[in-house]
Amino acid sequence: MRFTVINMNLDGGLGDVDILQKNILLFTPCTEKLAAVNHCNDTNVWVMGHEINNNTFRAYLVTSNGINTNAVVSTVGTNMTGGDWYGQMKFSPNGMMLALGLDTILRKCEIYKFDSYTGQASNPILLLDTIIPLNSGAINVGITFSPDNSKLYVGRIATATLIQFDVSQYDSVLILNSRQTIGSGIGFRTLQNAPDGKIYVNSYISNPDTMLSVINSPNLSGASCNFSFNSFSLMNRNATSGLSESNESYYDVSSILGCNPTSLVEYNNSKFNLFPNPARDWIEVWGSGINEIALFDVLGNLCYKAAGSFTSPYLMDISNLSNGVYLLRLSSAKQFISKVFLKH
Repeated sequence: MRFTVINMNLDGGLGDVDILQKNILLFTPCTEKLAAVNHCNDTNVWVMGHEINNNTFRAYLVTSNGINTNAVVSTVGTNMTGGDWYGQMKFSPNGMMLALGLDTILRKCEIYKFDSYTGQASNPILLLDTIIPLNSGAINVGITFSPDNSKLYVGRIATATLIQFDVSQYDSVLILNSRQTIGSGIGFRTLQNAPDGKIYVNSYISNPDTMLSVINSPNLSGASCNFSFNSFSLMNRNATSGLSESNESYYDVSSILGCNPTSLVEYNNSKFNLFPNPARDWIEVWGSGINEIALFDVLGNLCYKAAGSFTSPYLMDISNLSNGVYLLRLSSAKQFISKVFLKH
């Protein structure tokens, strides 16, 4: 596992590789599993990797000063063998859970609690334990959480099934009993949230190989999630190799409480509102005790920020924004909440 720094001041502001910080080794050997999520301060980012032939996670904190090469180590869960090096590992968008598939040899799927303040993974729950003969290729590869953090989706290759678990309560019995098969087709390989609130799924061998499947309403249970097989065309671009990973916090549609939930009070929905949504030229922000408003695009770029004492409703001009999905974050002295809205 290595990292490279891109200096955005190079190449006339377009950015280029910093040759003094290129392909720097963090640790070896590693699996291909890689995941990212915001620190609970909603500014820094955790990047998680996993060693091979053991059960060691390595979490690296990325800040405005760069990457901290002293990893937070969690030794927990199943030992990954040499045949389990590939497959997805994903954080829940709110940074409270972590899930991964173990492929080829063990063919398991596990979920963990994650502390986005300390970077520690803990409390593993075994979700899938495939006891089909090895040559069946019943591999757990694709995995991702729903935007509201209530569901976990697991795609399996040879058995060609897409499985949903309800993870709204971190209880092994409840989670295991919630298992539902919500789709079938041709070996589901990688799953990825998108800014439109949907989850896109690629297949290991699809027919044709330029199509993606879609979970249209991933926050809903069972068939209500509206899985649609091979329904999205990539316009002749091959889809079998996999979908790119990203920072899962970009897709979170839940309330974000910050680093000390025991000392914070979450906004009550009756005290917060955003109107209209979708919006074209302006939005009204309703809430009590707000002292900072920040607006981010889906790539995490800050588009607007204002601090002070705000009178509700606060009228916010968005006419200069490009059409798309945005994240609005309201902060007070002891709490903050994030909401997604659409500019059209």
